[in-house]
Amino acid sequence: MRYFVLVTICLLPACSNNPGKVVLQSGMPDFKLFFQKEIKKLSADQPGLDKTISEGEDITSFTADSLDWSAELRPFTSLDMSSAAYQNAFDVITDSNERLSITRFTAKDSTLEIQEISITHRIKNLEMMEIKTRKRSVWVDRDQVLSYLPGKGYNVNIMENYVWSSPRITEIMGTFKRQQYKP
Repeated sequence: MRYFVLVTICLLPACSNNPGKVVLQSGMPDFKLFFQKEIKKLSADQPGLDKTISEGEDITSFTADSLDWSAELRPFTSLDMSSAAYQNAFDVITDSNERLSITRFTAKDSTLEIQEISITHRIKNLEMMEIKTRKRSVWVDRDQVLSYLPGKGYNVNIMENYVWSSPRITEIMGTFKRQQYKP
């Protein structure tokens, strides 16, 4: 059964005609390759971005027509699951029917930075990726949820709790301006 799930996870994205699919390597998402492709497409198409940054009570919104997409998507490209610590470090569960498939990777070790990944395909096209990370230290606890919706935008939610202050929540939401942009 375990091998069936692993083979299914590897083949599911390969069946997609969607160029925005998540490429899997050894049964794990290859974020670097996926986001390199996304950055290349976004840099060529320049769909523009409506961006809102919320830090506590302070909210800032702006619109940009042209962006450095590698800088804009840095929180996603900084995720690297190629280290030995991530090999065989996740329980993998896939829930699916003929139209929708959700694959969840849940870390077996609570000390890993990447704790959970959820990849949703709708009719074999990538609909959404959500990555939950956690960093713990003597000085700060930092939980982060990164969501990416190809062709639509992204969301970054960060909760930091420093020893010497109250918790701080930051949310960054970017929506592609041209909704006709297709991944």
